[in-house]
Amino acid sequence: MATSSATGGMTTSTIAPLFPRKSALSVKGPGWTVLRRARRSHGVSQTMFALITGLSVSAIGRIERGRIAQPRPRTVLLILGGLDMCGAVEAYRRAAS
Repeated sequence: MATSSATGGMTTSTIAPLFPRKSALSVKGPGWTVLRRARRSHGVSQTMFALITGLSVSAIGRIERGRIAQPRPRTVLLILGGLDMCGAVEAYRRAAS
């Protein structure tokens, strides 16, 4: 299986044990509203976040609304990497102004 720099070179098979099916990240409802707050705190739209993560805008919306209760481990890594990238972009904007 090929690795990706977006996932830090890890494959989904190596990270799967880190995310059991009944994890705290698979809670439906308010558990994923954190994603919306974090994304918005960086001033990033769903469209921009989709471009950063490689996920679709509709998938991000469904996750934020709790319609996808158990995102795949790879999706969780893409989201976390995207939030990390948003923080880096925000820090760059602050430094540039």
